[in-house]
Amino acid sequence: MKIAVISDIHGNLPAFEVVLQHIKKQKVTKILNLGDIVGYIPFPNEVIDELRERKITGIIGNYDEKVIAFDKKKSKWKNQKNRAKFQAFKFNNKRLTKKNLKYLKSPPDKFRLKLQGRKTLLVHGSVECNQEPIGPDTTLARLKELAKLSKAEIVMSGHSHRYFFKKVGDTYFINPGSVGMPPQGTLKASYATVDITAKKVSVENHLVEFDVPRVLRAMHAAGMSKVLADILKNDYSIAEKSK
Repeated sequence: MKIAVISDIHGNLPAFEVVLQHIKKQKVTKILNLGDIVGYIPFPNEVIDELRERKITGIIGNYDEKVIAFDKKKSKWKNQKNRAKFQAFKFNNKRLTKKNLKYLKSPPDKFRLKLQGRKTLLVHGSVECNQEPIGPDTTLARLKELAKLSKAEIVMSGHSHRYFFKKVGDTYFINPGSVGMPPQGTLKASYATVDITAKKVSVENHLVEFDVPRVLRAMHAAGMSKVLADILKNDYSIAEKSK
């Protein structure tokens, strides 16, 4: 059984589109989404429309929860959150259609299923906290704790935006990286394909180029944070010079 795992799209439609095209070539039977659907790139409705149309199984991310809670928390957050985050929460909350806001509220924060007979747990961060990043910096001791708590053979998580695959005891930890907000210096959409058999679990990380200028134009037109746009712009400039 071969599946695709995506996470942290963060409203980046250009990246999501090329990832979906790339997934189509992988002959997978299912796509799983690990949350943070909306975010810093201004295509929240278009991304949700794609997820709804394809009926992709998924969970809610911590960023999604903040967008949902914005109306109740905005007075408090105005002085607590940095300007870029506050602006992005506000943009997404106001831009989403009623239908898509309802969809954003609908996924659970955890989801259990069986893949090829293996107990699998989907979480955004960790089994204990959706804001706990799981990745190369997570200690072996913590992974052992989380493996025990998960009661699963496969744990899939996002949030960190960094690809990660490790087997700890009888539990496989998989993080596909971020579709929409690659770590600084990467500028490629990341996702993973997971091949599951009765004998083993194997994972392949895929890095796909997307239309960065289109993203930058959309951010500028939406009046979204110059700080985030400048990070992407700088990474893009470096990538172009290296070609």
